[in-house]
Amino acid sequence: MKTSFTTLGCPGWSLEQIAKNAQAFGYQGVELRTHTDGNHFSPDAPVEEALRVAQLFRDHGAPVISIMGYSRFAFSDENEIKKNEELLSELKKIKKLQKGLYKEYEVNELDEIEDD
Repeated sequence: MKTSFTTLGCPGWSLEQIAKNAQAFGYQGVELRTHTDGNHFSPDAPVEEALRVAQLFRDHGAPVISIMGYSRFAFSDENEIKKNEELLSELKKIKKLQKGLYKEYEVNELDEIEDD
């Protein structure tokens, strides 16, 4: 069985540290956290950066196998609905990056989100 972990549990580590530690601890994959806070990987990153990050993890034997984003769609409050619309925009950005990050994997939950 192959094992992976999420970068959510590594808030103080750089992407390079995560890749090195994934290899050192024997993991075969990572779920890459994305958020606009700049910790780990931004959904605003250009595709070239996604390709660089994907290669970094592949070079350490722990490819990116999924991308983590945030969603909060269980609200009816108008302010929360507006936040949800902004969030959907962020998820669409993540969807565009997925092929660069883990092109060899096709199973994901972002397929349900329509492109603009």
